[in-house]
Amino acid sequence: MTNTAGAKNRRFPTLLAAALSLATLVYQPAVIAKESTQMTVSDIKTGTLSAQQQALITIASLAAGGDIKKLNPALEEALDAGLTVNEAKEVLVQVYAYAGFPRSLNALGELMKVTEARTSRGVHDAPGREPSQPSAKGDALLM
Repeated sequence: MTNTAGAKNRRFPTLLAAALSLATLVYQPAVIAKESTQMTVSDIKTGTLSAQQQALITIASLAAGGDIKKLNPALEEALDAGLTVNEAKEVLVQVYAYAGFPRSLNALGELMKVTEARTSRGVHDAPGREPSQPSAKGDALLM
């Protein structure tokens, strides 16, 4: 008898990350920066995703699966498609809750390598918008 539990367990983080990314795009389009990934009502009805939105799903899936070799070119393609650095960073930060901190941290390290390499080649990527609310600090963390 063949044990398929291992194969199913390896696919789970990837599928979960893809579902999370897609749900964020479809149900909360205001969360994503308006300048590059804004969905229209007709896009939601037809199920059409922009190149940036497709790139979000790809990088979330690869990061969740821990496939850093494939993540590097996927990040390059995502940034070429118009995804901002902060959008890519936010997706990779969110991966930690579903696939673990090490995978998220490795993926963020890869994003840093990609952006540094692109900067050294003279490619300037849009940083994207900053968070609308600052992170809580000190006693505010207790509330």
